[in-house]
This record gives sequence, structure tokens and C-alpha cells, in this order.
Amino acid sequence: MSDETDFDSRLSTIISLVVGVIFVALGFWLRDREAKELATMTEVKGVVVGSTERRDRDKNVDVYAPIVEFEVNGTKHRVTGREETSQQSEGNVAVVRFDPAAPDQTARIIGSLEGLVPASVLALGGFSFLAGLRGLFRRRR
Repeated sequence: MSDETDFDSRLSTIISLVVGVIFVALGFWLRDREAKELATMTEVKGVVVGSTERRDRDKNVDVYAPIVEFEVNGTKHRVTGREETSQQSEGNVAVVRFDPAAPDQTARIIGSLEGLVPASVLALGGFSFLAGLRGLFRRRR
């Protein structure tokens, strides 16, 4: 192997290992944060009662944010979700997570794929780390 090829191989191995460690650590942090949130917060089903609409001038599209109404101890509360390019229909069911002590300040709408994020980050980190290990052991032969 030439010196340049050897350097490139070592560099890609080190990058794979470092990225893998970072992603695995981030995945565990996200999983821990979600576990703590699930332990301390309450989830209820709410109903989409409307949406906000505005024009994103940079992307030249309309964006909508659903307004979801949910009930806590007989009191109705509302929370506005993230902006999206598609509008949710009124009457759709949405899951809302909040701190029972302060539902108005802590409520947020839970996305349908939100629980997959920590697992996906962990998987990407694991694959990257394994690719780096493969590069380490392959070079030693």
C-alpha cells in the first residue's frame, strides 16, 4: 500500500470510530431523556380543533401548525404543534405529553415516529463504530 492510501484508510477508520462513539452516546442520551420524560409527564389524547397558517417566504410555501385541545382534570387546554407543509384535519386525534403541574407551559404534541429517533441514532452509531472496528482489524492482517 502507498503512504497516501494507508493514510486515507486510517483516517476513514478513525472517523468511523469517532462518529460511531458520538452517535451511540447521543442515542443513549436521547433514550435516557425520553425515559425521564415518560416517567414524569402524562400523555393524553387530544383533538385537532384548528390550525395556524402562515406563508414561508424563503421556501414559498404555506405552513400549518395544528392546534390540539386536551383535557386535564376537567379543564380544557390547547397546545400548538410544529409547523408542517400539510394541514391536519379538524377532529384528528393527537397525543399530547405534559407535566400535570403545569400543562399550559409544558404541553407538546408527540409525533408518530418520535420514539424511533433514539433507536435510529443508536443503530447508525453502532454501524459506524462496527465499520471502524472492521477497518482496524482489516488493516492488521
